[in-house]
Amino acid sequence: MNERELLNHVFVEIIDKVNKLEAKKDKKGEVIQRTPLEYCIEILKQTPHKIIASAGRIWIYYNGRYIPINSMAKAENYIKRLIMKFNAVRAVPSNLISAVLNELFTEFHELYIPKNSNVTYINMKSNVLAIHKDGKIEVLPHDEKYNFTYQLPYDYDENATSPVFDKFLKTSLVDEDLKDVLGEFLGYVLDNNSKKYEKAFFAYGDGSNGKSTLINITKALFGVENISVVEITDMGDMLKCALMDGKLLNISSDAKRNGLETSAFKKIVSGEPVLGKYLFKDIYTIENLPKLFVATNKLPFHNGDNSFGFYRRLLLVPFKNIIKDEDKDYELESKVIANELPAILNFAIKGMQRLNKQGKFTEAVAMKEAMNTYKESSNHVASFVEEEQYEAVDESFKTGTSLIELFGAFKNWCNTHGHNPYSSSYLSHELEHMGFISYKNSSKHFRIVKNKLKNETGFEPNTDDYE
Repeated sequence: MNERELLNHVFVEIIDKVNKLEAKKDKKGEVIQRTPLEYCIEILKQTPHKIIASAGRIWIYYNGRYIPINSMAKAENYIKRLIMKFNAVRAVPSNLISAVLNELFTEFHELYIPKNSNVTYINMKSNVLAIHKDGKIEVLPHDEKYNFTYQLPYDYDENATSPVFDKFLKTSLVDEDLKDVLGEFLGYVLDNNSKKYEKAFFAYGDGSNGKSTLINITKALFGVENISVVEITDMGDMLKCALMDGKLLNISSDAKRNGLETSAFKKIVSGEPVLGKYLFKDIYTIENLPKLFVATNKLPFHNGDNSFGFYRRLLLVPFKNIIKDEDKDYELESKVIANELPAILNFAIKGMQRLNKQGKFTEAVAMKEAMNTYKESSNHVASFVEEEQYEAVDESFKTGTSLIELFGAFKNWCNTHGHNPYSSSYLSHELEHMGFISYKNSSKHFRIVKNKLKNETGFEPNTDDYE
């Protein structure tokens, strides 16, 4: 049963349980209308499931978690049907519906999972799993106090095994360290105490290498209803950010080679509050953000942010092993999803425990190599300087090159290569970061010239300081 079907089921159950109200009369015995507040009180009193308002939405607690009513039209229809049942009428004025709904929004509640550095709580289908820091695992009953907005669609089984999934990992991630990183990240998704690690998982590589299979298994592991699919290039969009509110994981696929705006990306990876908005609703602050999983053939170019703060947030996991058609198991996903999710949860829990013990993700050699390559390919200015044969010169050279001229050449180079040149200030910042010296000569110049000009003069500058 998906979330929409579940909500409809809950609505039917609630409508069936509430009772018709006796007519309200004044001292003269004449019938008078109830106020919106009185209707709100009756709804909260008679509804068999707790109703709250949080993050601009109405939520209903049902079978271990809070379910959101994301559509205002659905919320209004819900109120309308309740008032019709209360009054035994077939029509309700729209202004009364809106007024009662506004009263419900005053029932504000913060849906934050309680923080406890010694315990991580995971919401299972039939119970709550408590993972203690000392390694103890405890099974507890559901309780609304945990404020869960998600629920894994299966139960815990400490003895579960996953032979098919294990074989898949051996084929797609031949490096044992990479398997450890995957397990640590899956555990990190479920660890409500884990913001400090601030990492996004990038699975990348060309061809049939298992990325799509891993995505589908991951969706089943965490539950499709608990996953958003906002692209990393859209994370500065408030409407798109609202889609991530309360989700466990956001999966982006085939990230565009251009256009990654790192400011919003870094905030979300770090779990910092971002602004969100539902259509026709006020802007609000999102604090319950998902972890990020990106699957792509090529790593995306970004907005020129070559800072440590950007790169340290990335877990670059290469999928290099191409799986031949004759070696493919086309039923692998269905086998794993039908039989092995509890075992993969155990794999994630072990990863979570290892991550917390180490205090950092496992350092895989393949990931270090991938990071070095990504840094080199992402620095468009360095590539421009190298390809266009610009070199540093010292003060003995007559003149350098103006920033205006350099930016014109850089724009042409970017247009040829399909990159965004951004601005002259970006170019200036990167040149200075690379060690090139700037100076004033009516306008900003750099002590840098094309190799061709140097050869024409026969000048060989002292470049020791720039090596």
